[in-house]
Amino acid sequence: EKHYFRVSFGSWWDNLQYGFEWDDNAFAVNQIGHPYQGANYFTAGRSNGLSFWESAPLAALGSATWEYFGETHKPSVNDLINTTVGGIAIGEMLHRTGWLIRDPTKTGKSRLWNEIIATVIDPITGMNRFISGDAGKVSEKPEEFVPSRTAGDLEAGVLWRGDNAKAINSTGEPYLQVNLGYGDSVGGQFRKPYDAFTVGFRLGGGSAISEGLIRGRLYAKPLGKDGSSQFLVFQAYDYTTNTAYEFGGQSVFTAVAKRSRTSERTDLSMVAGG
Repeated sequence: EKHYFRVSFGSWWDNLQYGFEWDDNAFAVNQIGHPYQGANYFTAGRSNGLSFWESAPLAALGSATWEYFGETHKPSVNDLINTTVGGIAIGEMLHRTGWLIRDPTKTGKSRLWNEIIATVIDPITGMNRFISGDAGKVSEKPEEFVPSRTAGDLEAGVLWRGDNAKAINSTGEPYLQVNLGYGDSVGGQFRKPYDAFTVGFRLGGGSAISEGLIRGRLYAKPLGKDGSSQFLVFQAYDYTTNTAYEFGGQSVFTAVAKRSRTSERTDLSMVAGG
């Protein structure tokens, strides 16, 4: 109802003339809210058959159109980065996780519940599947979304840490953390971006959501004749908030990895990167 929140042609023109600034919204809004919205822009492309790289510009387009034409606040460069880069990381991770749960070869109630749970994880893809009727059609799962392997674990515990006033607080902070490994990030054959990634998600431990980490493999190339070494490129999403510090970041890093078979049941992987 307040006139200075009303979007109009005048606000569009003001934003275009002003250009970008750096905003100081709440940490969780900038580092979770904006990336999650970017994930929805990104998965809109993925759910309609676009590839990873074809969908990536949609996160930037969605962010830019909102920043310039969807609100009267001046466009924010950090929002554009977080929505685009963070949205790509979260979007592809959620899109592939949704396909881990879906099984289009099934029918009946179990198939319906799988589709509903996958829609909670990846809303845009799920809604598109229900609207188009694909959620009920029997078909094979797309080969792109069948990982070479998966791994996961659940952690629960209590953390003691300090803050600005005390080295260690006497009251412990309980937490629950889920870790997921999708594909083989340092040894598997590279097919497409995010055919291998790792995720860490922590509830509690100083905040309702205190940690979110994604490491997605963008590219890999074997080194040497035996292929035991690889040159790797990863995309990273970081979100950490607790009583001691807050950190959020979007990044791309390179690494070199070598895997050696030490016994029939054991592999040793060494990774160096930055």
